[in-house]
Amino acid sequence: GMATRDGFIIGAQYYCGICNSRYAPILFYPFAAEITDPANPVDWQTAADTLLTNAVTAMYVQPEVSSSDLMTYLQTRNVRVILAESQAGEGGANVVAILSSSGAVDLAPALDDLLVGLSVGTVTSSIDFTSINEEIITPGRLGLIERVKAELLAGEIQPSR
Repeated sequence: GMATRDGFIIGAQYYCGICNSRYAPILFYPFAAEITDPANPVDWQTAADTLLTNAVTAMYVQPEVSSSDLMTYLQTRNVRVILAESQAGEGGANVVAILSSSGAVDLAPALDDLLVGLSVGTVTSSIDFTSINEEIITPGRLGLIERVKAELLAGEIQPSR
């Protein structure tokens, strides 16, 4: 969860810069909210409402915290969402894009080799869109996303905090 959160924040800062509010109170985007118990409606609703209070209109919802009730709630609040493949809410009208991994990568063997000082070479996995709402992610934006992705995979962009 924390790795996904950190990756999202770094990516959002790189892709759109550090966005600021136009009017007081001055807020610094992107925001993240944590859900400790996805089965507890009070927990996910509190997290969603915290983001909505801060004028968030689009969210990436991790599959681990997703539920049909949460996705319905976000749709009734007109929140655009980015989801992972086979996640609750996939058919919603508010879905911007659906992400799919090129396949699970078992990092355990590479980690074992690293711990004993061996070189592991390159381990790659990629994330692609399986569905895109072209009214929101235009061909120009998609081209920018693909360019940034290619530069990340080529090592031309070094993500850092």
